[in-house]
Amino acid sequence: MIPPYFGQWESAERIGDILSGALAAGDDPLWPRSGAGSAAEYAIWADHLCGVACLRMALGARGASRRRAPSTSRATSRRAAATSCSRTGTSAG
Repeated sequence: MIPPYFGQWESAERIGDILSGALAAGDDPLWPRSGAGSAAEYAIWADHLCGVACLRMALGARGASRRRAPSTSRATSRRAAATSCSRTGTSAG
């Protein structure tokens, strides 16, 4: 069995360009797939996700589903809104 491949950058065919500096990570055309809130956020985090990519490959080889985690920026915004509303007595959404 060949295990699935997951890279820390979304455009697998452009990883060489990103590593060589020919393409900035924030210019990866598939960055929205990452769940990042912006290309700048993607550029910061993509360079630090090699361990997550390895874990995804290991889980994929064991048959785990490919569900995406919610975007941290969106989850943080919802949490902040809920906290703000609980202080003021209003409802979020």
